[in-house]
Amino acid sequence: MKTFNTKIGVEFLVPLLLILGYLLYELMIKFSISGLLILLLLFSFFAYIFLSTKYIIRDKTLEVKCGFFLNQLINIDTIQKVKDVTDLFAAPATSIFRIEIKYNDNESIVISPKNKHDFIQLLLNINPRIEIEKSK
Repeated sequence: MKTFNTKIGVEFLVPLLLILGYLLYELMIKFSISGLLILLLLFSFFAYIFLSTKYIIRDKTLEVKCGFFLNQLINIDTIQKVKDVTDLFAAPATSIFRIEIKYNDNESIVISPKNKHDFIQLLLNINPRIEIEKSK
């Protein structure tokens, strides 16, 4: 079993921290206990999502976990293609530098493992038929 943490991109982290920081500043000036509690819950939620998103390769299965929102199992033998993508669409990924995994002929998932090279290499060791498409 090998666990890959998600890459946490500054392109998501910096704007989020700026917004939360500004809200904290405003709430401290106006001193709202309920507002501070809501902000603490919001911060905790985002921290949980960032820290709980991971990709686990166990035997011939890829498990994609994203907090309590997603726990998806993918048979690695059904993966046909892995390609680099850069997008902002909703996905179990905390960076815009992602890889799209196409499997089961017509399904796909977009993820952002911290160490893409090792992740892809491990997938290839299990299923050498996977086509790797590099970004252009």
